[in-house]
Amino acid sequence: MLPWCPEIKNQGSSMRTTAANHSNPKRLSLTPPDRNDPCYCGSNKKYKKCCLLKEHQYISYHVQSTPLTEEEAQNSFPEPSEEDIEILNTSYNMLQSPKNLRAHHTHILEQLYTLRDKYPENPVILNHISVIYSILDMKNERKQLIKEMYQRFPDYLFAKMGQAEILLDNDEFEEAFLVLDQAHSLKHIHPNRRVFHITEFKPFELCLIRYFCGILDLKQAQLHLQILRKVVGNDDEAVHDAKKLIAKTEILIELTALAKTAQKTD
Repeated sequence: MLPWCPEIKNQGSSMRTTAANHSNPKRLSLTPPDRNDPCYCGSNKKYKKCCLLKEHQYISYHVQSTPLTEEEAQNSFPEPSEEDIEILNTSYNMLQSPKNLRAHHTHILEQLYTLRDKYPENPVILNHISVIYSILDMKNERKQLIKEMYQRFPDYLFAKMGQAEILLDNDEFEEAFLVLDQAHSLKHIHPNRRVFHITEFKPFELCLIRYFCGILDLKQAQLHLQILRKVVGNDDEAVHDAKKLIAKTEILIELTALAKTAQKTD
């Protein structure tokens, strides 16, 4: 799972990524569960007997693959210059082609290191570096950078997801869930946002699926798999990864049950 950098454009200025020129924005809405589905809040009750009855009901939001405006992203990070934005654009485009990135990573990293020093209060630059470390399999460097990013910018969504991923890798499931604010939806973390980028949505849902599989809560894991599939479709790599993890968890639960039965028999 990679914490991909979201594309952001600034309305009224030249701060926009190359992908901002897409003519057909892909925006999908997440709507409430059916009345008889498990509630999204994790209560293990049916939606009709849980949050449907509460004052703060499920609020739908949009997921899109095209750039977010500054207003949609609600970021307040220092804005790089137009020249530096072009460097970030180049970096982002390189991230879409790992083969090209591996061939030019030294130059790209040098540029990003310069931007990191120039804009120390902008975690987006750190996130670009983190993704490059991941593609280049620089595990220790990436882990150290994510820890730094989370310590300095604990409210930055990609810092949260990166730190949660590290904890999940160590089977520290409850600690990972705490880092994610015990949220079952991106709206729980950012209640004032109505739009999220696909690169925010996928890692978040995968973190939740990993967490629920880790605590052997298959019902919630399946629920979040359904949410993931609704947005990205059945053929997305994230869906395949989630299905494999859920299948392994099902086997683990069955083996555990068999072992307990065998112990009772003995």
